[in-house]
Amino acid sequence: MEHFRKHFILALILVMSVLSFGMLACKDDAEGRFYSLEEAYDSGLISDLDVKNIAYYYGEVTVDGGLPEEDRRGFEPIAKTPEELDDVTVENIKKTYARDILKNNRAALGRISIGYYYGTYNGNAVVNVTDNYISVDLLFIDEITIGNTTIVHYCPSIIRVWACE
Repeated sequence: MEHFRKHFILALILVMSVLSFGMLACKDDAEGRFYSLEEAYDSGLISDLDVKNIAYYYGEVTVDGGLPEEDRRGFEPIAKTPEELDDVTVENIKKTYARDILKNNRAALGRISIGYYYGTYNGNAVVNVTDNYISVDLLFIDEITIGNTTIVHYCPSIIRVWACE
């Protein structure tokens, strides 16, 4: 009986692990959708703490941007997990960008790049996606509050939340 119980528990753990991974991982040709940081927060895709972490990482790559100095002091961001995006996710993000932003499903994915990766939160990758198809002037907002987090020198087009659907 004890032998059966151990095997049952191991099998249950294996099934739960596979199901959990399947719910977090996207398929090779997964459809995705971009959300602004505000939309993702309002939709419950990311939490207050996620927004604060994203703002912290945003401040690392944007001059005078991110969390205000008083909010940065003493804040320890959660490490990005995964540390880098896998190739399949990057390709799916590029396909979504070509379809939804460029409105061109045949755009060369080599001309689209992930400029910066801010982390994955609740299975949603937060990225800066750029391309060399179009040139735009970026609009920076002096200050915006999303949830309980204030972000300074914020540029909405630099942070996109990609959700695998």
